[in-house]
Amino acid sequence: MLVYFLCFLALLPVLLVFLLRLRAQFLAAQSPIGKELAGKETVAFFHPYAHAGGGGERVLWCSIHSVQQRYPEVICVVYTGDMDVTPSELLLQAKKRFGVDIDSKG
Repeated sequence: MLVYFLCFLALLPVLLVFLLRLRAQFLAAQSPIGKELAGKETVAFFHPYAHAGGGGERVLWCSIHSVQQRYPEVICVVYTGDMDVTPSELLLQAKKRFGVDIDSKG
């Protein structure tokens, strides 16, 4: 009996992670952006300070531009910590500062 209990305790974290992941997938599918991107190939970029305008940001925008040029059917998404700017402001700065034109639809 103790063996079964210990096995249960050992498997409990795995079960919890599975259920949390399942819940996250369900919630993502219900969100507006999740519905919009459903079934589309998507590449996500994470840059905590995409609005800072330094060398790392140039790499970010050039990478997105390259993906858009080579794979026009792929949607590019940027996750950033910059909460004080709009997506259109980010794209405008990339064009002004780095000369990189990003398609806002992909």
